[in-house]
Amino acid sequence: MNIRGVDITLHDFPARDWLIDECESGRWEPDTFDAIDTYCAEGGCLVDIGAHVGIFSIYAAKKYR
Repeated sequence: MNIRGVDITLHDFPARDWLIDECESGRWEPDTFDAIDTYCAEGGCLVDIGAHVGIFSIYAAKKYR
């Protein structure tokens, strides 16, 4: 899937197709992605408490390595 220009791959997740549609369309917690884009920086640290499948962690890690 591609979220805001960042490629993310999910493997063997039961609701994978639904989550991909929600993320790519921008409907999946857009305020959280905005906060990551605003407050994260290259080389920084993000703590994703209650990470579910880790979409936000993966997004931040790939965008701000």
